[in-house]
Amino acid sequence: MVLTLCPKLVSLALVIDTTQLDGIDVESPGIYYDGLQELALGNSLIDSSVDIALVLSSLFPNLPEVNLVHWIGSTLGALFNERGVMESWTLVSRILGGFRKDAVLGQ
Repeated sequence: MVLTLCPKLVSLALVIDTTQLDGIDVESPGIYYDGLQELALGNSLIDSSVDIALVLSSLFPNLPEVNLVHWIGSTLGALFNERGVMESWTLVSRILGGFRKDAVLGQ
């Protein structure tokens, strides 16, 4: 909804729970928005880095990475980091870098 109401949106910050993907087709989630340049998902739970990277790259084909700045130095970030959550999001960012439309086209 936000994406359709804000066609010039380039930056978005959310906290989400990606551990429940029931009903989402990870290869084609149904929405496409190529204007987003920054996505901050501070302290968001994650199960599968690959599945989330697939969903995010389908939704936002020009997204270069997930902004992890909200993890750095936060108490909650330290707690989640003990469980490897930050590393999972770092992997999502690495995968997204390879999925980007301009990376695939060699631009």
